[in-house]
Amino acid sequence: MASPADEYVPIINQPATMIACTTVFQIIATASVALRLHARFKIINGFGADDVFVLLSLVGGPVLMILNQLTKRYNIRSRR
Repeated sequence: MASPADEYVPIINQPATMIACTTVFQIIATASVALRLHARFKIINGFGADDVFVLLSLVGGPVLMILNQLTKRYNIRSRR
């Protein structure tokens, strides 16, 4: 009888794929926020309340990325 660890896991559900995808999108998000803040400081010479929320969401991204990886590692949510 096969153990649950020997079951086939689709490539989209493998931890390495998830880490790669979330890391790439986090890099794109960080670059976008950096460009936005550069434009706000250099061109517009101002910093608004919306920029604070953009920075907060940028900080929240890696936190959610780590939590997502922990759920896969400890098999908290399972797709069957």
